[in-house]
Amino acid sequence: MAIFGYPEFFLILLCIIIFCFFRTRSWQKSFLPTDWPLVGMLPGILRNAHRIHDFATDLLDESGGTFEVKGPWFGDMDMVVTCDPANIHYILSKNFANYPKGPEFRKIFDILGDGIFNADSELWEFHRRTTLSIMSNAKFHIFLERAVWYKVENGLIPVLDYFVERGVKVDLQDILQRFTFDSICKLVLNYDPGSLSIDLPYIPCEKAFNDAVEALLHRHILPESIWKLQKWLGIGKEKKLIKAWEAFDQFIYPRVSHEKVIGEQDEDFNFLTAFRKACKEKNVAPGDSIDFLRDAFLNLMLAGRDTTSTSLTWLLWLVSTNSSAESKILEEIEKKLHAKKDKKWRFFDVEESRKLVYLHGAICESLRLFPPVAFEHKAPLQQDTIPSGHCINQNKKVLLSFYSMGRMEKIWGKDCLEFKPERWISDERGGIKHEPSFKFPAFNAGPRTCLGKEMSFIQMKMVAATIFYNYHIQVVENHPISPNDSIIIQMKHGLKVRNFNAKRKRSSLPTNWPVLGMIPALIVNAHRFHDYLTELLQITGTFWFKGLWFTNSEILLTSDPANVHYILSKNFPNFTKGPEFKKIFDILGDGIFNAESESWKNQRRTVMSLINHHRFQKFIATISQNKVEEGLIPVLENAAKMGKEVDLQELFQRFTFDSACIMVLGHDPASLCIDLPHLPYEKAFADAEEALLYRHVLPETYWKLEKWLQIGKEKKLSEAKEIVDQFLMHCISLKRQKVKSMDLIAEHKNEDFAFLTSYMKAVEENGDAPDHISDDVWKDTMLNLIFAGKDTISATLTWFFWLLSTHPIEEKKIREEIKKNLQVNEKGKLKFSNTEELKKLVYLHGALCESLRLFPPVALQHKAPIKPDILPSGHQIKPNMKTVLSFYSMGRMVSIWGKDCLEFKPERWIAEQGRIKHEPSFKFTAFNAGPRSCLGKEMTFIQMKIVAASIISSFHFQVVKSHAIAPSNSIVLHMKHGMKVTVSKIFDES
Repeated sequence: MAIFGYPEFFLILLCIIIFCFFRTRSWQKSFLPTDWPLVGMLPGILRNAHRIHDFATDLLDESGGTFEVKGPWFGDMDMVVTCDPANIHYILSKNFANYPKGPEFRKIFDILGDGIFNADSELWEFHRRTTLSIMSNAKFHIFLERAVWYKVENGLIPVLDYFVERGVKVDLQDILQRFTFDSICKLVLNYDPGSLSIDLPYIPCEKAFNDAVEALLHRHILPESIWKLQKWLGIGKEKKLIKAWEAFDQFIYPRVSHEKVIGEQDEDFNFLTAFRKACKEKNVAPGDSIDFLRDAFLNLMLAGRDTTSTSLTWLLWLVSTNSSAESKILEEIEKKLHAKKDKKWRFFDVEESRKLVYLHGAICESLRLFPPVAFEHKAPLQQDTIPSGHCINQNKKVLLSFYSMGRMEKIWGKDCLEFKPERWISDERGGIKHEPSFKFPAFNAGPRTCLGKEMSFIQMKMVAATIFYNYHIQVVENHPISPNDSIIIQMKHGLKVRNFNAKRKRSSLPTNWPVLGMIPALIVNAHRFHDYLTELLQITGTFWFKGLWFTNSEILLTSDPANVHYILSKNFPNFTKGPEFKKIFDILGDGIFNAESESWKNQRRTVMSLINHHRFQKFIATISQNKVEEGLIPVLENAAKMGKEVDLQELFQRFTFDSACIMVLGHDPASLCIDLPHLPYEKAFADAEEALLYRHVLPETYWKLEKWLQIGKEKKLSEAKEIVDQFLMHCISLKRQKVKSMDLIAEHKNEDFAFLTSYMKAVEENGDAPDHISDDVWKDTMLNLIFAGKDTISATLTWFFWLLSTHPIEEKKIREEIKKNLQVNEKGKLKFSNTEELKKLVYLHGALCESLRLFPPVALQHKAPIKPDILPSGHQIKPNMKTVLSFYSMGRMVSIWGKDCLEFKPERWIAEQGRIKHEPSFKFTAFNAGPRSCLGKEMTFIQMKIVAASIISSFHFQVVKSHAIAPSNSIVLHMKHGMKVTVSKIFDES
């Protein structure tokens, strides 16, 4: 019969540990823990578990840099802890092959699966080679800069501004963790979870990282049998780790599965897709399995989220306690980046950040004192003796304490505990001083050196420079600062700041009032609607606009290219025009702009076949040239001769109205002539467009009430609809009479390629009779085409000539290009023998694109999802929820077009080879994007080039002094007050 059972044995053991624990506290004067029988040094370790990193530093400082820890006899916990640079260099580099991660490491870090941190041998080499290849790709660097820029501009700064304005306490560590979590998800998974927003939403996966790294540290210091028992029982830190694992899986698996489906068709650079492609090409087992991809991306997310956010948090705290360092950082920014000492907010890009040497030194100094990864765990394959003389057998762990290295006097000198960025700056060159990685192992050392080092510095410098320049940080008084007990050295209590003062002011978001929502701000800014919308989106990128509470008029506004691409192309089937769109644009009936499904496909197919016909393109060029020579030029010559002002916008509207009517209806209204006759139906189009914008921004109940009462904009819209309908019905009636009185095919041969004629011919060729189609169907079809052809070209030409009037150098370049590439006829007018000649006008094409970028004719687009969806920005949208894409705002976003986004620079469209540079349609949305891209793009450029070349070669415009230039509040971006100019003739000096 046994004297003791298991319960009695563990009770005795517990008593011994407790006895040793308290005796150690009273006896011990040295930092070195006592090696007790049975329990080894475990009592000393447990007593200092709350300060484990500083405890390890004390041990290593007292023991000369290397110390042997004795664990409990039953726990297999004997280990060597070292911060000796010679040992570090030997283990991580010189004898790297003998120190793999090993099975012990994989047990502890089982959550990381087969990712790069756990991998050894060939699998590790594949991970490293593939990741390095992707990160070296120029497209990745562009993607990285844009992702960081976007998240700073539309996430970090708006959130900081929000707390600044309210004067409330905020945890900067939490803010930075959310920032890096969103950024790394975008980089790795091509998905922005949107954790960094004003409401600071709870996202399980984001918080799971903290729980996971804390639990992993405890696995290092506890015997394996204890943490495995905790795991089996689902208690303590292991319970947290289990939940974190579930959160990771629930977050990553759906994104990987989604990208496996979508990524094949995606033209964007995409880390996930690039990695999957590499797996297939190299035939890596388990290759393209979803589990393997989950492991790979979790490892990268862990590296990207925690290391960067932790480094930034400690940096901000260190600088906030060192006014001299803060002053030097600001002085360097102002001097090297020519940042003015004014109140204007600024953000700094990659190229600017590279010039900031002192800031780089400050980041290195922060990394020295608080390396994100506190220690590295190794185990030898074969027994070895390290340079310090300690013998390491196969059963012994080696812990490399990077935290302790930064605090060793013999490594960094007597001032090792001081924050001195100057120690990183070379006296001779003023550049960054290189320190060997086995002395400064913040990014590891040897073959396993961190691949994301450059990426981390890019992120940290961009973020730090922006925060230091725009804000002054003050930590809450008496807030405790200490490292937490975790694998990643985060702050145990966060970094709470209260007096977080903005040095520079940005535009603020509108207040969401009870009952009224944000309507008051909209009313105040209604006179400058598009610019106001741009200011909001410059702050947020994507923004929820709250309407009146009883109208349920919540609108998602966005200018994020990823969202635009997703809505208009990637997930196009889920984002229809929807019933809401048809209600707003009821004037367009069942035409192509309102049509969905088969109706839309049929109309698009028919229009495309007509537009692509070479005879139709010739027909367009002939109409445009004739209308310029017989209508536009005589009016301009008369204005130049009489010295009178003209409204150039009105002339272009009349030009395009006449041209569109000829192209669509085969009828010339002749609105463009010297006496500029009043045509009610021409003005009716403008009234209709203005009313349609108001339907976008007002609650449906409000504009429907106006419609019922026949007041305000709705009264104008009703009148406009009646006039337009009468005009179109008259033209359709005339065409029907022609069809009855003559052979339609003969008429077609007689150079009448108008849409209405061509449509009727297409119907007849399909075995039907045009009479069988109602006038309403013809009316809706033709009205949509006139809308498309009339306003987009007139609006673009108006803004184009205004931009030229303020940019004489660009105007001169275009005039020289025209003279060089086009010939004149016997009357001295430009001669367009064919449309191919127009392709030589590259600079003119670039100037037109630049005008379209800054002033897209269709300023915004309205969509609604069929099913619930999550946009790449992380915003969740419900079925039929209104989503507005602001194309006007996109052309003014620094994150999309660079710091010179507000400048008129035709050169940005010209490649080095002298050809037009292609920009993706979800970045340059003047002609829409995805399946609904404008069919008339080529036709539009033909018309615009003929008009522009004809005018620029013969005339110069001077905008009337003090004439106000501003966009109108309309669906189509006209000038609010027109464009009054004086006209002067250009004489050929040759």
